[in-house]
Amino acid sequence: MTALILDDEKQSRALIRQYLQNQFPKIIVEEVAGIEEAKKLITHKTFDIVFLDIQLREGTSFDLLDEGKEIKAQIIFITAHTEYAIKAFKYSAVDYLVKPIDPDEFQAAVQKAIANAGKSTSLNISHLQTRIRETAILNDKLVVPTPEGFLLTSISSILYCKANGNYTEIFLADNKKLISSYTLGHFNELLLPHSFIRIHRSYMVNPHKITAYKRGEGGSVVMSNGDELDVSRANKEVFLQFFKS
Repeated sequence: MTALILDDEKQSRALIRQYLQNQFPKIIVEEVAGIEEAKKLITHKTFDIVFLDIQLREGTSFDLLDEGKEIKAQIIFITAHTEYAIKAFKYSAVDYLVKPIDPDEFQAAVQKAIANAGKSTSLNISHLQTRIRETAILNDKLVVPTPEGFLLTSISSILYCKANGNYTEIFLADNKKLISSYTLGHFNELLLPHSFIRIHRSYMVNPHKITAYKRGEGGSVVMSNGDELDVSRANKEVFLQFFKS
């Protein structure tokens, strides 16, 4: 039996691989960090189980899957969505794991995948994406993991998030700053359904808290607290399109 892990965070791939080696040592594991790598691998190989992190730096893992396509591999989505967004998965014939991954839930999901190995799965990706967006909006609270535990903050109070190595700094409207032990990629997945925009590999912003945009190679945005943040050339078009739509 074989498994493929698609996750752009090295530590996440390592954890999944470790769980598989400890709990299911007979499963042969391969891993990739990006969508294009995964496409090439899947073209030449067949896998029994595929672990897909939803939000990746270059897009989403949904890009790997065609709507309505019959999929023989058992799909296990990896997500950082809150419990409200997770309800979306109950409407689709897939399984999911929530970050941080619980080893017991991991074992149950893999056992289920093994039991269903070889069976075709009809997966409506468009429906799944819609349900995720709809249910995520119901919750205005963001769980911010910290080394000591976690904090809760209102999503509407967030100005922007800034990457700081493997940590994320979250700047709030009341001039407070939260520091999370999770990467910006984690919050990118959580906040995209709430219209947040990734303007740079180091920044994700709340568009409702932007007061000005300054032209330039990529340009920059001025937030409501006066902070000026760079917009990368790679993200400029998506950023400007948001305000044209």
